[in-house]
Amino acid sequence: MGECNVCGDTGFTVVEDGSNGPPTTQVCMCVLRRQLVANLERGMRNLSHAAPLSNGERSPLTPHVKADLRVTASPSWFASHLRHTAARQSADWGFRVVTDAELMQAWLATAALQGTEILDADVREAAPVSLRKLTLVDIAEPPELLVIRLGVKAARNAAMPEVLYEALLIRNHVGRPTWVWDQPDAPFDQSHLSFSRLVEEYVHGWPRVHEGDSLSPKHAPRPGRGGGGSKPGGGSSVRDLMLGGNTGGGKR
Repeated sequence: MGECNVCGDTGFTVVEDGSNGPPTTQVCMCVLRRQLVANLERGMRNLSHAAPLSNGERSPLTPHVKADLRVTASPSWFASHLRHTAARQSADWGFRVVTDAELMQAWLATAALQGTEILDADVREAAPVSLRKLTLVDIAEPPELLVIRLGVKAARNAAMPEVLYEALLIRNHVGRPTWVWDQPDAPFDQSHLSFSRLVEEYVHGWPRVHEGDSLSPKHAPRPGRGGGGSKPGGGSSVRDLMLGGNTGGGKR
């Protein structure tokens, strides 16, 4: 017995029964739902479980999916707003959230494979991980939108600011947007492990979003401008109805 009440888990519904020709079918909404959930999880682990925004609430992140951005927010706030934003793009939208620790790990991976001693407590296991992420370019270049979460790396490494700067330059070189995300209790200032004047000057002038910011109507993106064809800035949409309050469980 199928679990989807609409298509019975066939993945499609009949639009025309074929009485006037071949039957016409369309993809069932449950298929799109599974695709959206899978893409949320590809971009950031457990993102599909983030709390949905209130009905009618807009996210200030949504207008910036194709632009550089600085974000200062707690993990829970950011995850909810990223979930809202990503669900309004196409199901194959290539976004990815990486941490400063992952950037350092990728940067040191090549040296580890060459037998160079790794003097960093966070990345002593860089060589095995590098089988999946060989270089900083591998991790920084491909996504349509790269979100760099700062403040995860705990062990000091003098190269961390330069690694962050290099990742930003790689993104600029390929012409793709980057969001730099720090937390209110660990702001990107002179005390931060990733801080440098080079990075500070590089991101100076980028738009900024702080936790609690709202999207005013005059700044709301126009319908049809987002990547997924749905209303990218709206609070209520067919995707909200599909995803519901908990998207992680799926239909399986």
